[in-house]
Amino acid sequence: MWTNTAVVRMIDMSWRTEAVSALKEIKT
Repeated sequence: MWTNTAVVRMIDMSWRTEAVSALKEIKT
């Protein structure tokens, strides 16, 4: 179960980072 949580957290962090960088590119 802990592995599942780690994977979900990694995916959550990666998609958030990508979303933030995408927003920055749109704003610039």
